[in-house]
This record gives sequence, C-alpha cells and structure tokens, in this order.
Amino acid sequence: MIRRMAGIRWDDTLFDQLQMIGDPLADQVIVQHAATRPGATAASFVKDIAGHLVLPPPKCSPAIDRYLSNRPPLPTWASDDKLRRGTAFFEDHSLQIGMTLFCASLPEAYAAARGARVLGLTKRMTKDPVRRIYETAQMIFDCMGAEGGLHPGEAGYEDVQRVRLMHGAVRYLALNDSSVSPPWDVGDGLPLNQEELLGTLMTFTQVVFEALDRMGVVYDPADAEAYLHSWCVAGHLLGIRPDLLPLTPDDARQITAAIRRRQRRPSADGAALGQALVKALQDSMTVPFLRPLPPALIRWQVGAEVARINGIKGHASLDQFFGAVASASRRINLDARHNPVLSWLVTGVTGHVSRVVLQSFLNAARAEARPQFQLPQSLEAKVARPLPRFRAQLRTVSAKMLPPVVRNRLHPAPTTPPRAT
Repeated sequence: MIRRMAGIRWDDTLFDQLQMIGDPLADQVIVQHAATRPGATAASFVKDIAGHLVLPPPKCSPAIDRYLSNRPPLPTWASDDKLRRGTAFFEDHSLQIGMTLFCASLPEAYAAARGARVLGLTKRMTKDPVRRIYETAQMIFDCMGAEGGLHPGEAGYEDVQRVRLMHGAVRYLALNDSSVSPPWDVGDGLPLNQEELLGTLMTFTQVVFEALDRMGVVYDPADAEAYLHSWCVAGHLLGIRPDLLPLTPDDARQITAAIRRRQRRPSADGAALGQALVKALQDSMTVPFLRPLPPALIRWQVGAEVARINGIKGHASLDQFFGAVASASRRINLDARHNPVLSWLVTGVTGHVSRVVLQSFLNAARAEARPQFQLPQSLEAKVARPLPRFRAQLRTVSAKMLPPVVRNRLHPAPTTPPRAT
C-alpha cells in the first residue's frame, strides 16, 4: 500500500521533480492505442478517444476497452462521510461554485503559461473551446453534485476515467505530433505533468474557497475540508501521484502559492483562451445590459494581474462595486439571514450569471452523438427560468431598499378579513 509522504515540503525541489513525471498508466494505454491508429491526425486522434464510448464495436480500441473496463476501487484513505459532506457543501453553494468555475477557476488555469499551452493545443485539436468549457463543468457536476458520484460505475467516476485518458492523449500528441510548433521542450517539463495536475486540482478547490471568501459567503471550514477531500479522491482517480494525497487545507494553500509563483506569466495561449471564455459567457447573456458582467466578475474574482494575462478588460466601476459590497459584508459579518439586500448585491448577481450560463449549456446540443449536458436535479431546479427569477429577486430587493413609508405604500401588507361572529 502506498502511503502519503510524511512532512512534504512543497518547494521548488519537489515541483521540479514533479514536472518531469506524467501518468504512466494513462500514457501506456495511449501508446498501445496509437499503435492501432497509424497516420491519424491530431484532431482525429483526440476525436476518436473522446467519442470512444459511442463508436461501433469494430472501431473500438482494445487498449481503451481494457482501461475503461478496469474500475479500481477508491483509495483506502477515502472517507464516505467526507465524500457525503463534500457533496452537501457543493449543493449548498452550487450556484456560487458554478460561477466560480467560469470566473475564477478557468482564468487561474489560463494564467499558468505552461498549462495554457497544453490547453491551447487541445483547443486547436478540438476546434471548439466552448465544448471544452462545458465538458469540464459536466465532470465537476457529475463528481460533486450527486452523492456517490465518485464511486466506481457512477457518472463522476467514469468522467474522471475519460479525462485521465484524454490527458494522456494530449501529452502523447504534444510530444510526438509533428504539427506542434514550436516542438515541445521536454527540458521545461512534460505536458500535463504532476505539478500541473496538482495545479488543476487547486483551481477546483483553493481557488473556489478564495472566491467564496471574496463574495462574503459564510461556510463551515470543516465542510470546505470535506470538499477538498472529495477532490483529492478525484485527483487520485485522475492520476496524481498517490504518495502526495490526500491534501490538507494548509497543503492546498502552499501548493497554490507555489504554482502561482512558478507558472503565472503572460502567454498568447492564455490570452486566446481567456478571450474565448469571455465570449462564451457573454454570448450566454440574453439581456444586452448584462453582458458587461462576465469580464467584470472575472476581474473581481482573480484580480487585475490574472485578468491582464487573460486579455480581459472589465469595467473598473463594477469591479470596485463588487469588491466594496463584499468587503462590507465580511467586515460587519452579514449574510443573507441578517441582511438579504447587502448579500444579494453580490450573491444574487453572481448567482444569476451562473444560472444563465448553465441554462445555455443545457439548451446547447452536444455534437457528434455526445450526451446532452446534464445537471444534478437539485441544481437544475435552481437554474430554471433564470431571467424571471432575477427580475423577481430584483423587485424584492428594490422594495426592501425603500424607506418603510414608501415600501408600505407600494407593497401593503395583506389584510386579514374580520372573523365572523
């Protein structure tokens, strides 16, 4: 049994080692699969793997079939209680976490130049960056949005298996495809190496916690730790080196700080990905005056430096507005139970962005016989009818902001008819 390394020092010495390590299991499967596809282009190679489960039997790859049919159990350290608690944490904050995926997690990932180059290669192979965004969202909702989603045979478990295989395919192509220009410099680390896998895990955990804190969302730290534990289980299934897991909250903070220091820098790929993300989010906004919200929310969530790396220009006034309201909420320790007006000014607007984007994904047809985008039942109920819900909330909050005399005139309390004697 592999045990977690005791007293890990998350320093440059360790990360320099991790950037030279890929995922031996997935890499072996891809090498075996590639031997059966001589002459395949990069795009067809990725498309073949992505659509493997819906291909007719004669076209299936024996290597991939063996990989997918082998369903190893969860690691011995996985806690069912923490997995359930992690799911509950997601359900409690699903709209905010959904918004954070688009406005913080992905921009943080794009700001890491080496990782952005890999994502840039993937974008060119698939020709559809928006699809990559909602496929990432689908994996998150399948893993975290339904109890037991990470257990063998469940949707989240199978999503992670496929993503792990896709990581191996992109790593193989980055190193072997002659169309990659300039050629990948292995001296700078393998594509999708262990450092980058840990960095991706941080965008779905530590970056989420930072974003929730920035919004003034109140939560139990023990629940957040359970959510981190759930993602560590997902990280194990994604091929992160077993002796590095599970992570503690302090580990997550140290890893995030180190990777930001080591990898955050401008790149053409990061800017292209960031601009494609903003366009996808703005295209989801059916009301024109709401279209400035996505870039403003991104700037507010990740800060001016990451926004600049992503080529994102938000309205400074909105950026300052969100920051001021959230700061006031934190300072005087108010949440929705104590002051719904102040809380809604941040969580209501961000929740609406998440509803609109997720609703647009639900309405978008998946090409090439892929399944429709799906949400957990509890989240789908929250996403339904985003614009009427937003208008109703706005009316309610506007009424609460009026002076009592005016509010009572516009919204008189219902009268109770006299009881018959």
